Amino acid sequence: MKITFLGTSGSMITANRANISILIDTDLLLDAGEGTTQRLLQMNYDLNKIERIFITHFHQDHVSGLPGLIWTMWQNERTLPLEIIGPEGIQDLTISLLKLMKTPLHALTFDLKFTEVIGGSMIDEDISAIESDHQIRSMAYRIRRKACVCYSGDTRPNERIENLSGGCDVLIHEASFPNEMEEIAHKYGHSTPGDAGKLAKKAAVKEALVLIHWPEKYFEEKASLIAQARAFFDGKIIVPSDLETIIL
Repeated sequence: MKITFLGTSGSMITANRANISILIDTDLLLDAGEGTTQRLLQMNYDLNKIERIFITHFHQDHVSGLPGLIWTMWQNERTLPLEIIGPEGIQDLTISLLKLMKTPLHALTFDLKFTEVIGGSMIDEDISAIESDHQIRSMAYRIRRKACVCYSGDTRPNERIENLSGGCDVLIHEASFPNEMEEIAHKYGHSTPGDAGKLAKKAAVKEALVLIHWPEKYFEEKASLIAQARAFFDGKIIVPSDLETIIL
């Protein structure tokens, strides 16, 4: 399994970091924040290879790149259908965004298919989802192929994600606030590196804990994120840069 971090930033993009988006192997995309399409093109990636896009929730930093990605696929004359999966309302949101941006839906060269995920469910034999604990409805996903990867999306710490990620090889978890701001993090439906470390330990993560969605205004160095998670999890901890890849 190959994991490519297209965007790693929190809610604010920076000169070097785009909003959240993660490519699994060549066919599956997790979230599509601002900068997703440009990062894929920087990789000389064939956009036709994306078969499914999994959206965790509808905050702009996780979904704002979706209309532009669909537009670019159309401009590149994609013909293969594209499935978009997300919380209840994903179809209405996507179509509304496309219409607001005056996308000629009748002229699209490929079909859009939508799958709404409600509560905890198996999407197929390899992918399952549960509802996390954020300000709005948000999903976490578990992907099982040659290896097992769990992605938290935005969330407070909760047992549902602990259960979902139990025994996985890699846990990709948000770290939106430093440990000393835990109360604020939880108030706004987010986690700290320490929260992620605690969850990784309880879930017996095998290979690595990956920390993403962190704001540079609170963490000037990656080492500080790792140290805050290391207090609770003694396994491998990774803080990826945009376009960094992990091979499992």
